[in-house]
Amino acid sequence: MVQATGQPRRPTEAPRPLRILRPRGAAFPSRSRRSAPTGYSPSTAAPPSRPRGSVAPPCRSPLLGIYPDPASPLPATPFTRPEPVPSGGRRRRLYTPTIPTSGAFPARVRARSLAPLSPSKPFLIPSLVRMLAAAWRLSQRAVTSPLLGVGCSRIRSPFPAMASLSPAAAASPKRLRVYSSAAADGAGSSKRVGTHNGSFHCDEALGCFLIRLTSQFAGADIVRTRDSQILDTLDAVLDVGGVYDPSRHRYDHHQKGFSEVFGHGFNTKLSSAGLVYKHFGKEIIAKELGIDEDHEDVHRLYHAIYKSFVEGLDAIDNGINQYDTDQPPKYVNNTHLSSRVGRLNPDWTDPDQSPEKENAAFQQAMILAGSEFMESVRFHVKSWLPARSIVLECLLSRGEVDPSGEIMVLDRFCPWKLHLFELEEELKIDALTKYVLYQDVRSQSWRVQAVGVAPDRFESRKALPWRGMRDDELSAETGIPGCVFVHMSGVIGGNKTYEGALEMARAALKC
Repeated sequence: MVQATGQPRRPTEAPRPLRILRPRGAAFPSRSRRSAPTGYSPSTAAPPSRPRGSVAPPCRSPLLGIYPDPASPLPATPFTRPEPVPSGGRRRRLYTPTIPTSGAFPARVRARSLAPLSPSKPFLIPSLVRMLAAAWRLSQRAVTSPLLGVGCSRIRSPFPAMASLSPAAAASPKRLRVYSSAAADGAGSSKRVGTHNGSFHCDEALGCFLIRLTSQFAGADIVRTRDSQILDTLDAVLDVGGVYDPSRHRYDHHQKGFSEVFGHGFNTKLSSAGLVYKHFGKEIIAKELGIDEDHEDVHRLYHAIYKSFVEGLDAIDNGINQYDTDQPPKYVNNTHLSSRVGRLNPDWTDPDQSPEKENAAFQQAMILAGSEFMESVRFHVKSWLPARSIVLECLLSRGEVDPSGEIMVLDRFCPWKLHLFELEEELKIDALTKYVLYQDVRSQSWRVQAVGVAPDRFESRKALPWRGMRDDELSAETGIPGCVFVHMSGVIGGNKTYEGALEMARAALKC
């Protein structure tokens, strides 16, 4: 006997049972039947009977380009199934669906991604496709997002809303692209924020998300169009229009002569996301912390989040290289946020290039960019800010550890590298820290780590000697008991006690 994969199976081996997930509302026959049910209809309480090995009913799959909506102008062609194999053999075959010809698409596509089934189990493919089709229809109606409003955010058709915008909107319906993420009651917002239609990028997706977090534009509708007459009627416009005027809430960066930067030591040209963050970032952060905008922690986070999150998006959107070099990159990075947002644009091979599909994709881009921004804010509030306080206290007391001031001891471990560099520059410290001591909570031993020349560099200010030595050999070489190891790069070493780790750091300073 031969399985579908072509691997031989011993005659005495019983076939493995097939697990079937029952959708809600569908009932299976009694457990006394040895064979699995041959099919079911979600609209009925019990599955209809069908002769074993008969042809499966027609099914439609959005994954194969066959529209699940019966009212679609493109006809939905059922799968063509080969004739049943005689009972003497249990060969499984691939299904070849016929799909409507559209553009550059071939007329027939072999569905190699579908798991082949034997004629004795014809129920799984129609059931799976029905569930996928139902999920696809639901995805076109609404996208759930607690970050974009209360409950479920709905995408409304652009055409019923044209009259509420301007007479010019009704005169040019094909140019109007409306996206709305109103509250669950459908009332929407009296505020409207505009951005361009067509292919979207990370900066306007994040900018639209950020401006809706403010008190003035909370829950605002998003109007996607390039019609200047429509844009003039909106309360705010991002990334389109050729105007930067914060007094009128116009935040475009494409016009000639634009050179706005964030300031505070940052010189990267701003995108629409950076412009919105520059004017509303403190309000957003203060809301998250539940404190006043003038609090010093709000100012620290305002600068830190721009440096770690927003500035990179500004640079990418404006085509600014990360390094001043003419050398080609050693590797390609297409996993950053801007790339992932860009991949949400409708694919050129997708036959559905409708405004509704584009607006739904833009809403997903807003959710993706906005959720990662909020994760960054919460990380800085929960982790970054407390760690900064710990590093500052330990840095100021480093003279009590060693008179040189080049050894710092963390009384509790926390992310310290970036804070150390920023605080040394902020406090204008001359004797830079060479080694940082902290306890390894898992082994209860102590670590001596050499400080790098920069936060993103592997070279150390002063690497540990004794590279690659361990245990007794290391203790004999240094004359310090309890030594555990020194890394081959000299970037880190260990000792069983705090006193031993401190002596290792002091000895390394003298080398």
